[in-house]
Amino acid sequence: MPWHSEDPAEFEASDLRYCHFPSRVTFSVGDVVVMGPRYLVPLFDFLAVLALSLKDLRAGGPGRLTFTESADRVELRPVGAEAVEVVYAEACSEPGRIRHRERVTARTSRSELMKAFASFIEYGRGMLIDNAPGFARNPHIGALSID
Repeated sequence: MPWHSEDPAEFEASDLRYCHFPSRVTFSVGDVVVMGPRYLVPLFDFLAVLALSLKDLRAGGPGRLTFTESADRVELRPVGAEAVEVVYAEACSEPGRIRHRERVTARTSRSELMKAFASFIEYGRGMLIDNAPGFARNPHIGALSID
């Protein structure tokens, strides 16, 4: 019996971003664990953020991975024409504001990072569709597009 009683075709965007499909996520570049493992990350939200960053990287710009459950972020900073520096920035609270402290840095090629993002988005999208009957009809699935 599924853990939810609603039709996944009708899941609201906010529920997909904050509640549904909690997953364990680790983000690595080569042998460097940039972030994770993180538990209870809403998989749809993580995939949608990856899809946005993939579009940014394809356009030659920087990207950013943000999280609904945390102010931490992963910065994707272009270095030259083909390299990307991946930096995990941990949120630190100060009265009245949040600042970020860089914790882990790794470097990879833009093409390898884009290939990895596209592959993971397709894999995750397939998992959601295969394991939540009706999810393929959800209007928010377009956020997981890699085109």
